[in-house]
Amino acid sequence: MGAEGVKWVTNNSSPTLTRYHGASGSNTLYSPASQSVATTYFNSLAPWGAMGRVSLRPDGSVSSRCNINTTPLQTGDNCYSDTDQTGSEQKMVYIPQFCYAVDTLTANQVWYWVGQVGDQFEKSDTSGTYTFSTSDIHPAFLAGGVQKSGIYAGAYEAYNSSSVLQSVAGVQPTAYLSISTLRGYANALNPTGWTTSNPGWGLLTMHSTAAVQLLYLIEYATWNSQTAIGAGITNLGSDHASNHACNTGHTATLGNASGASTGFTPENYSSQPTTYAVSFRGIENLWGNQHTFLDGANVGVVGNYDLWMTPDNLGPFSSSSHTSPYASPGYTLPTSAGYCIETWSLTNASYMWPFIAATTTGAYTMTVYICDDINTTTGNIVFTHGNDWRGSTAGGLFSDLVQSPNANYEVGARIQYVPS
Repeated sequence: MGAEGVKWVTNNSSPTLTRYHGASGSNTLYSPASQSVATTYFNSLAPWGAMGRVSLRPDGSVSSRCNINTTPLQTGDNCYSDTDQTGSEQKMVYIPQFCYAVDTLTANQVWYWVGQVGDQFEKSDTSGTYTFSTSDIHPAFLAGGVQKSGIYAGAYEAYNSSSVLQSVAGVQPTAYLSISTLRGYANALNPTGWTTSNPGWGLLTMHSTAAVQLLYLIEYATWNSQTAIGAGITNLGSDHASNHACNTGHTATLGNASGASTGFTPENYSSQPTTYAVSFRGIENLWGNQHTFLDGANVGVVGNYDLWMTPDNLGPFSSSSHTSPYASPGYTLPTSAGYCIETWSLTNASYMWPFIAATTTGAYTMTVYICDDINTTTGNIVFTHGNDWRGSTAGGLFSDLVQSPNANYEVGARIQYVPS
């Protein structure tokens, strides 16, 4: 079978990428008539077609599942509900394991590929066919080097209930808590506690987020997720002192489908939004509404703007560490804050999977190159994903915005589950 890929021409300011089917000898151009046609095609493939919302018990077993690729999904197996909290179940999105590759063999081109073990594509410099093996499994599906058949990301932004994080619809996402406190509240979901052999519940990591971003990129073939799916909850206004994030669940009727809600009255602010909640294959508000902390990466522990990361999806995570399991891929974030991302850091072959900004355009422009912003500062900082309700724009690659690891009214979290 062939892998699925996109080609990015890096010296062209257009955010549009070109789709290809991978094959031995020569890749085949894929030009669907519309995005709906492309999405229907990807619905038939792993991992896209197997993604979907589930109710997950504390022990990691699935209680109920939304009907895959059906809209709406409220008639799922076992009467799935986005709000039911029976048995402390969490509303999660299952993401199946996949392999990835980033091909930079040709000047001014970057090719991104996704597939399963055994899938193939032709290298961009025509030097031969590449076949995916277990060594190409995305690090989101590795924990201490152990392969995971899939992981689970919170369908909704996290809500603090008695010092335990929840992922359910119909609540305001929690803010005002530090990343270390949120990490502890996520770990508290584990029935027997967190261990390296049973990582279980924790905060969404850079690794899991990068996997979702890559799946979006291959399916939609554009950096401009704001146009492809929607701008997310932005432009709402704020008193710059309080949490005004809208409640979760505004995309519940979309089920597993990607898209944007058609409008609603904000629950926690007086102004009416001009943009609305978005969902990518069941994951709501991956951008817009609230900044969310990402675990497994930090910046500035040794020197300002320097990056430290865990090699895969196993902790113990920390917000200020440069010791094992953290390592330096040799990447330094741009020092110019508030500008559109132009290129990614792709010089370390072992760390080509995260979307780490390398350069910016020098202007606040959201229609060219990556179409998403980066803000940086000095000191020990951590990554957050997506802009908040006050922002003028947000997108799926707005994950390089960094914040202090301390509590903030505009920053919350999302939980994940990594099976034992």
